Amino acid sequence: MEKIEWKDDFYVGIHQLDQEHKMIVNSANNVLAQKKDLINSTFPPDYISTFFNEVLVHFENEEKLMLETSYPGYQDHLDQHGFYRNRIAQKLLNAVWGKEESYKELVAFLHDWLNDHIVTEDKKLASFLKDKHIN
Repeated sequence: MEKIEWKDDFYVGIHQLDQEHKMIVNSANNVLAQKKDLINSTFPPDYISTFFNEVLVHFENEEKLMLETSYPGYQDHLDQHGFYRNRIAQKLLNAVWGKEESYKELVAFLHDWLNDHIVTEDKKLASFLKDKHIN
C-alpha cells in the first residue's frame, strides 16, 4: 500500500494537469520510499520540501486556470486546496517528528487525497476546461 501506483483514473485530459499530477505522484513515492530516514529525521529532509513545493505550484496553477476561465466551482475547489495545503503540511511534519503510526497516517492520507481529489474534483475542473477548448 505504501507506493502510489499511477492509474488511468488519474488522467484528467488536460496536459498540464496530467503532467503535474504525475510529478506529484512520483515525488510522493520518493517521500514514501524514504521511510526509515523520514521517521528518524530531526528536521524535514529536502525531498519533503520538494514534494510540498510541487503540490503548492500545482494548486496555484489550477487556481489560476479556474480564475482565468471563471470556473463556477472555484470557491469550493479553492477551499479544498486550503484544506489540503494544511493537512499535507501537518501530515508531513507529523511523519518527520513522529513515529511509525504518523508515517502510516501520511501514507493513507496521500492515497486518499490523490484518489479522491484528482479523480473527482480535478476531473470536474478538466471537463469544464475542455468545454472551453483548453487541453
